[in-house]
Amino acid sequence: MPSFISLASITFTHMKKMYIFGLLLSLPTAAQAQLKFEKIIGETDGEDVGRSVIKTNDGHYVVAGKKETNNNIDIFLLKTSTDGTTVWEKTFGSSEEEDAYAVLELADGGFMVLGYDYGAGTMFYRTDASGNLLWSKTVTLPVKCFDFVRTPDNGFALVGEHTGFFADYLIYLIRTNSDGDTLWTRQFGQGNNVNTPYSLALTTDGGFVLTGETTSPPTAGENDIFLIRTDANGNQLWDKRFGTPALIEQGYSVLPTSDGGFLVGGTTIDALFSSSSGFLIKTDANGDTLWTRTYDFSKDYLFNQIEDVVLTAHGGYALCGWAGDFSGDIFGFIHRTDTLGAVVQTRQYYGAGICTLRSVALSDDGELVATGFTQGSLLGLPDIYLLKTNDVVLSTTKPIEPFASIYPNPATRGHHWQITLAETPNLAERRWTLTDLNGKTVWQLNTTATQVNIPVPQAGNTFVLTVISHMGDTVSRKLLSVD
Repeated sequence: MPSFISLASITFTHMKKMYIFGLLLSLPTAAQAQLKFEKIIGETDGEDVGRSVIKTNDGHYVVAGKKETNNNIDIFLLKTSTDGTTVWEKTFGSSEEEDAYAVLELADGGFMVLGYDYGAGTMFYRTDASGNLLWSKTVTLPVKCFDFVRTPDNGFALVGEHTGFFADYLIYLIRTNSDGDTLWTRQFGQGNNVNTPYSLALTTDGGFVLTGETTSPPTAGENDIFLIRTDANGNQLWDKRFGTPALIEQGYSVLPTSDGGFLVGGTTIDALFSSSSGFLIKTDANGDTLWTRTYDFSKDYLFNQIEDVVLTAHGGYALCGWAGDFSGDIFGFIHRTDTLGAVVQTRQYYGAGICTLRSVALSDDGELVATGFTQGSLLGLPDIYLLKTNDVVLSTTKPIEPFASIYPNPATRGHHWQITLAETPNLAERRWTLTDLNGKTVWQLNTTATQVNIPVPQAGNTFVLTVISHMGDTVSRKLLSVD
């Protein structure tokens, strides 16, 4: 995931590790109670960063990033048990600097790492189940890729930005086979503009959805978030933009939702007032906005961005990121939200004193595992930071099925929408909530019925209906009204 600033600028002393653990021992008991474990991994004089964390099929965790040893920065891969105990750790790379951006587990228990070699370009690294390197391969195009997904045929799709000498500055979607050989490439955006994709996801129909930042038309003025959906062959189905003329918006994570829509997490920046907010957008299956949320703290921060979004065990979302400013007040955070993006819990993490979180994953027990980096001061070098939360979570239940019918839509003011869920009646009570585009509730009902008549409000033309089960599972649809 991207970073606005490099917090590491000069070499810290060899007392660094002693300083870090001294800080950890002095952390408040309440902060420790929020964690099942935390790990700080790195060399005394190296630049070490965690970029991506996943849960493996055996319930353990794997972190990918970079680690510096003897003045050489290499790909770093770490596997831990559920309590944070190291199972194995590996480094591999060339004499050039390398960095890993994402990792996926494969069917045989091995791993594919997406990285970047500053001498060769974007690289695939294939390992066995113990993290031993089997082979590496360069992606032939001059593209720096930030994210990838596994496709149904066990190949891969990658997204990146151009890094060559010609100023095309386009978004690239690259499709490969299981050996990392390129099958096809698609380009999006317009030349001589900012076009950077940060996150990619697979859609239910085998296509792709990607997000990032762009200044290509039709942007609203500054950098806007783009959300592009394609079919399985990479052909564009639609391209949506989210932004305002006075602000800079950047999308860092995209997550398909159970109702066929998408969540985009990122940041919105007010350059005039030197402040930013975490930003979350919920869309329908066509990429049209259902609602947006911004997330701030009691103090305005120059940097405040959501780096990763995952579904939680209770049907809401976990938003992982970091906030701070050049004073050194920099911390990682995890927001837990309900299905409508409203915060139900926020935790801040400081690690050795300064902390950022870049990636979050859901564990088998419903807790969250996150990685990033931490350092003792703005002048220190970063260490890999890995934590597991220790918060109360709810058990899951069967998701609500999609809507069977919505009629009429649009509906006339003074009349009703008739909504039917595509499931057989049962005794489980659900909450039906109608909100306007500002997130204000205009109607609400708790009922066990699967068919409900909803009165059309007298003001407004666009609304969002959300049906939530007693365990938090949800479906949402846009409802329209006319005079």
